[in-house]
Amino acid sequence: MKSKRVIVWGTGHFGAQAIQGVMDHPDLELVGVHAWSPDKLGRDAGDLGSVPPTGISATDDTRKLLALRADCVAYFSSTALRDADATLEIVPFLESGTNVVTISHFDLQYPNHGNAEYVQPIVDACERGQSSVLLTGTEPGFAFGQHLFSLLSVAGRVDRIDLIEASNVQEYNSIDSLRMYGFNEDLEYRPPMFTSSVEPPGTSARFWASPTSSAS
Repeated sequence: MKSKRVIVWGTGHFGAQAIQGVMDHPDLELVGVHAWSPDKLGRDAGDLGSVPPTGISATDDTRKLLALRADCVAYFSSTALRDADATLEIVPFLESGTNVVTISHFDLQYPNHGNAEYVQPIVDACERGQSSVLLTGTEPGFAFGQHLFSLLSVAGRVDRIDLIEASNVQEYNSIDSLRMYGFNEDLEYRPPMFTSSVEPPGTSARFWASPTSSAS
């Protein structure tokens, strides 16, 4: 089977792991890498992903990446407080027929409840390019979704469910994302995840919290 040609967009905490994953997969071929930081531009993807040299240099030139006509863009940049920019970054690839796999475009999780400002351009681009988008999130849902309900299926009675997510962010380098969620703030602080455009205008839908939830 012919290998699928992949561009990895983003070289941070998750992007570096994506480079490793593509390089280790027998059915995937890494053909391009997009980076933002000036200190990463021109560096070999292997250096950024802690794998052997690949001969592929990181670039911030979208036109060069589009010219590769890759099968897929694996998008790992943060969309925290930059949803519009993230939308514009993938639209040209979708229009050219390149599929996108992303952990970042949260409005696509439930498109009917997502902000149309970000959803509709992506839908239109997919139709023009006959391409597709797969949103997985950083954690596709088994641990906090299916696994929980699998455990509950053998319970005869449930009085209460407490679900706690703990994260070690000491080496996580996306400051905007940490600010979005309110890390290192007082318990009374309401972070942007509760107050910003993650709640689509004119709706009561929220991706992380109900309208009556509080940050605790």
